Amino acid sequence: MMSTIPWPNAGDDVFLSQLQLNPSRPATQRLLASPQRIHAAVLAAFPDHQAGDRVLWRLESTARHDVRLLVASPREPDFTSCIESYGWPMRPDATWRTRPYTPFLSRLASHQVWAFRLRGNPVVRKRDESGRVHTIPHLTATQQRDWLVSRAEHLGVSFPLDEDGAPQVTVSRRDSRTFTRNQAERGRRVTIASAQFDGLLEVVDAERLRTALIRGVGRAKAYGCGLLTLVTPPSNHA
Repeated sequence: MMSTIPWPNAGDDVFLSQLQLNPSRPATQRLLASPQRIHAAVLAAFPDHQAGDRVLWRLESTARHDVRLLVASPREPDFTSCIESYGWPMRPDATWRTRPYTPFLSRLASHQVWAFRLRGNPVVRKRDESGRVHTIPHLTATQQRDWLVSRAEHLGVSFPLDEDGAPQVTVSRRDSRTFTRNQAERGRRVTIASAQFDGLLEVVDAERLRTALIRGVGRAKAYGCGLLTLVTPPSNHA
């Protein structure tokens, strides 16, 4: 039931959107250079955005000229301005696709196996001798994978093991981005180390997994991290 999904506005739907960007446009190149600008462009699609709304986004790029923006939101977006500024407005099919996400979320159940993708911000918090707590990024692929695997119970999942007894989680892409925090270009510089994870997961606690899908995973959610997505796994893993 919709009311079982722990969204801040109980009873509201959840939406998953995708739009294609044109990376050859100078404006799009400037946009893609700053997660802060992308965050602002995404929120501009929600004129009725409220402080409690959790809007997640992630960039997908399978080829040089194939750049897509995925967005999960509690409100239906209007990406008209984004398409006009950063997309392909002259194409007859220049639009975005939005679908209700809640029906899929409501069908999640224990023991289902899904292929997943997540761009996360793997970090650890450590306290120094003075008592100050520092957020330190995990930099190696092994550290990053272990960071995600260690969160399995919190996410309501388990990660099936391969023939060698290792979790089927791959760090498929690693990135570190430094950018200015505000659009006026006068804010402090921020560095986000991220990793893209691909693999298989099995549902253990559907409610916890729903929470992760709509609330996000880990830190830096405003900067393109945290959006976990699921698809049907290859037939040999079904």
